[in-house]
Amino acid sequence: MPNVLTLSCGLTYNGNDAIVQDFVPGINIPVGGDGLISLSHTLVPTFPGTPVPLGSVSLAGGWFFLQNLAAPGGTPGNYVAIMTTVGGAQFARVNPGEFCLFRFSTQITAPYLIAPYGPAYVNFCMFDA
Repeated sequence: MPNVLTLSCGLTYNGNDAIVQDFVPGINIPVGGDGLISLSHTLVPTFPGTPVPLGSVSLAGGWFFLQNLAAPGGTPGNYVAIMTTVGGAQFARVNPGEFCLFRFSTQITAPYLIAPYGPAYVNFCMFDA
């Protein structure tokens, strides 16, 4: 049986005299490799940050989930930056209490995390493409 990642997504916005709602029920996405980093809990430090441990994830373009466990509405600067590599460009930001789920570009082979204004605990996992 092939490896499958099932994704569901809901979005609701009510403001600025507009209501936006959408829900995508479980879509199944085939995962080509066997690489997996199970849900892990780690501390992201300030400078110099930390590499994302790739473990057995070997196929470029894999899926990445990250949740910033800092309290929502807490210190606004306590975000986690997702970088292309050590000293590379920041391409995503996860504020306190927020999460993200996306597929890495195949050009990103050594992602890096940094919490610029104070250490932040996160949950994360990765899957092969």
